[in-house]
Amino acid sequence: MLNFLNELKEKHKSEDDMLIAINEIENALNDSNFAVAKPLIYL
Repeated sequence: MLNFLNELKEKHKSEDDMLIAINEIENALNDSNFAVAKPLIYL
């Protein structure tokens, strides 16, 4: 999942709104309080 987000970042690196949205998703996935994300990170 994080690899996919990094691919999106690279593809949309000149679009500020898109980068902000991707970073918000990445932060939510990395947040220890977001229980659903932990299994996704370790897949």
